[in-house]
Amino acid sequence: DRRVEGEHGILFASAPLLSRSGYERRKMADNQKEIGRMRLNVMDSLVFQTSEYRGKKYVDIRKYVESQSYTGFTKQGIRFNAGLFEEFMENLKKVSEDLGLEAEEERAEEQPGEAGEADGGGS
Repeated sequence: DRRVEGEHGILFASAPLLSRSGYERRKMADNQKEIGRMRLNVMDSLVFQTSEYRGKKYVDIRKYVESQSYTGFTKQGIRFNAGLFEEFMENLKKVSEDLGLEAEEERAEEQPGEAGEADGGGS
């Protein structure tokens, strides 16, 4: 038996150990809902989920690996109370602004409309 100390006390396992995220995932599995996935590369994805545990709602964004040696969630990721979601999104918007992505998106949205108006007016 292997002994591992985690946030929920000491766990014993004779089979391969679950990662902390695996332990939490098993504990919350009944109330999890996958919202979407974003492919990072050939083997890795980000999985976006919502869950509920003891009456509290959570947002979970976790890395998922598909390789020959391991398929499943990793410890890499974040889980936070859904009450913080608006603040999370505000900070993502700041990241987008800092990277100059918001301005690019606005230009991309304006161009098709302008081209469509010019084509529509000439017909």
